Amino acid sequence: MVGAIGFNGILGFGVLLAILFGLGDMDAALASPTGYPIIEIFFWMTRQNAAATTARTSTLVFSSAIAALGLIASSSRTVWSAARDGVFPFSHHLAKLSIRHDNLPVWSITASTLIMALLGLLNIASTAAFTAIISLAVVALQISYLMPVAAILCLRLRASKEEIVWGPWKLRSWVGCAANVVSVCYTTLTIAILLLPPARPVTGGNMNYAGLVLGVVLVGSTVGWLASGRHHYKGPWVNSDCVAAAE
Repeated sequence: MVGAIGFNGILGFGVLLAILFGLGDMDAALASPTGYPIIEIFFWMTRQNAAATTARTSTLVFSSAIAALGLIASSSRTVWSAARDGVFPFSHHLAKLSIRHDNLPVWSITASTLIMALLGLLNIASTAAFTAIISLAVVALQISYLMPVAAILCLRLRASKEEIVWGPWKLRSWVGCAANVVSVCYTTLTIAILLLPPARPVTGGNMNYAGLVLGVVLVGSTVGWLASGRHHYKGPWVNSDCVAAAE
């Protein structure tokens, strides 16, 4: 995993440098008639060659399509795991495994795919709402990174080396602490930036509603937990006898 992240990080940095050097007029790129500044940048970088621009843009579309498969695979397993614990409505169905499909969570995969498709259609109805949901997803992802890193940092600072049970791979104490501090600071900064409006002056059209949606989700989750969740949630099902019945 570390090798894959390092390799892709180097490639991504190289692509970023190429795009920045070929950026050209940023205002003109933002005002692109296509609605996508990256297409305009490719058009300049290829010396206004429409065929080369189309080919370069197609690589982004293809990469996004391939990435969507990984997103569906990971999100559907998350939905299945949460449904197995009775978190969602219709959890009984979402937690089922299909014997005909090698014990895959078909119901969870179907639900995740439909939700992703509906979110894509939302962009047609309201760009502001779609942007808010996308920003919220990134913010939520950053928060999910921040919580375990902050917890392990507190554990490093408060507990002794003998009290911490490490896995097969870990960094040295001072290196790990430094990495945790940098991660916490960077993640906190990116969360704050992602919640800011993209432009000034702030209007109803360019307002970043991710903070509002995040607040609604947190309040709704808290109320749902206090009103219902805490009364029937028994923790993760780790016993094989508790796994949802396959169909």
